[in-house]
Amino acid sequence: MYNISTVAFGNFFNAALGFFYIAAVAKALTLEDFGKYSILSATLVGIAKLTDFGVNNVFVAKSITQTDAIEKLRHQFGGAKITLLVLAIFIGCLFIFSAGYREYSLLILFIIGVVGYSVNFSLFALFQKEKLYIYAVALNTLPALIKGLIAIMLFFGFFNLSLFSAFAVFSLSICTSLILYTKLPEKHTLYSFPSKKTFELLRTAAPAGVSGLIGSSWSAIAAFIAKVFGTFSSAGIYSIADKIANVFTLVSVSISTVLLPNLAQSKLDNKRINKKKLGVLCILTATMGLLTVGATRVLFPIVFGDKFADSINLLDILIIAASFTAIHNFLENYFFVEQATHKLAAISLLKLTVFVAVAFSLMGTYGLTGLAIAQISASTVALITISVFIYR
Repeated sequence: MYNISTVAFGNFFNAALGFFYIAAVAKALTLEDFGKYSILSATLVGIAKLTDFGVNNVFVAKSITQTDAIEKLRHQFGGAKITLLVLAIFIGCLFIFSAGYREYSLLILFIIGVVGYSVNFSLFALFQKEKLYIYAVALNTLPALIKGLIAIMLFFGFFNLSLFSAFAVFSLSICTSLILYTKLPEKHTLYSFPSKKTFELLRTAAPAGVSGLIGSSWSAIAAFIAKVFGTFSSAGIYSIADKIANVFTLVSVSISTVLLPNLAQSKLDNKRINKKKLGVLCILTATMGLLTVGATRVLFPIVFGDKFADSINLLDILIIAASFTAIHNFLENYFFVEQATHKLAAISLLKLTVFVAVAFSLMGTYGLTGLAIAQISASTVALITISVFIYR
């Protein structure tokens, strides 16, 4: 629990700075421009997450349980990362042009952001494997400090912010995580030339990759649906509530950072996985969700004022949905250790199907509230399904 608490503290510190930046951007931009920023930034993270595609968790679990194959795994890891990076850059270029953005400067920012996040994700896996949790958290502290500094300057009126400059800060700040490469205890290779063995790892990771890609693209999908049924302003209203609710992603990440290596070590030592402890973590996360609902009701109007008044009506539903998502996200580590990642893909596809079906059924009548109901419906289905697989 000490490691989880330490990681959680670092993640929440990073999130506070990130939230501070979001609040500054939300105040600086028009509602429509903030909607565009939300879609751009969420899509960047979603496409960049393709450079993970389940490889991180598979690498960490296998490198702990299969110590005799570590060199092979390192080569596979580096080859998989460069393959996925090239694919992500290609998809990013397609997105920028298909979305109607013709500025080459925006395309360059998008590509830099994809590369920066790729490095960040790769370093995270290596620090997690070595159980260097402080450095794993620090990967996101450096970008968060930059965003926090920019936010302070914005609030004090040192300069104005445009849609382009807001996205530039978001995209470029993540690149600072490369500094921590020197903190690895041995010289790991972030990228290497792909080989046949590379595709062995990619095939193993593919089901988890599909699951992770759906999860990381979730905010972008939700914002896009909000735009389809409304305007960029609708996307902005929904996105600000979604970003606040997604603080529970940090709960999941904090637990998973420590949980996956520990589960893998238990597997290596032929110890049974303590499912009661997993249950306790689930209860604590759900309790945090209920407490957060009350806190945001008080704090949201103070921070954002009247511009995003419609967002507060969505918060209660989205926070509970996010707490359910956080629970099933850290429970997913169980499947990596048990080498049953095919179940993750099935659960994520079921969750996405429920979300889209309910959203399209309700948004015509209930607007953004219908989208929030779709969110909690999908999260509930996913949590019940994954719990049945683990505890049956």
